[in-house]
Amino acid sequence: MDLLDLLDAGAGLGKPNFHVAADPGVALSFGLEVEQLRWQLSLYNLTQIQKQTNALVAAEKRDDTTNANPNATKVSRVFFAHGDITNCTSLIPFTHVYSFDVGFPPIVMEAVACAFNNSRVQFLVSFQTPTRVREHACIVLHCVNMLNMCTPVHGVLWISRTIVDQSTHSHGRFP
Repeated sequence: MDLLDLLDAGAGLGKPNFHVAADPGVALSFGLEVEQLRWQLSLYNLTQIQKQTNALVAAEKRDDTTNANPNATKVSRVFFAHGDITNCTSLIPFTHVYSFDVGFPPIVMEAVACAFNNSRVQFLVSFQTPTRVREHACIVLHCVNMLNMCTPVHGVLWISRTIVDQSTHSHGRFP
């Protein structure tokens, strides 16, 4: 089984990263946040979860030395960085990209699309409509699923693509 590596572009406080890290098929859950305060809060959240996990593991060790807690390693899969996604030229080594991109300006969406084009990302999760993604993405897309939700956002767009040969990869704006 291949493990997945997730990038949350615009990670904010890191909640999606923690949820994803709980899955045993995840090797890395990496959050990138441009706003310093939000990044610092994600680090605070990570520290608090690590403390709680360590306390639970210590309590379980006192009670039962035969079973190791599988949750202890899950927190170690989460990392946060302060940075700007528009500076990324590729999304390597990530296999999955998640972004609550409702408020992203076009320049950020285009930068993510260019980085997506220069990598082998298998899945992109976006909160944009398929039309808006295609306007900025200039990528070969296959809509896996669109989930309409009763929220103020448009819905969640799950996008995948088959890995395409780099020589046939489009690098222009989508027509």
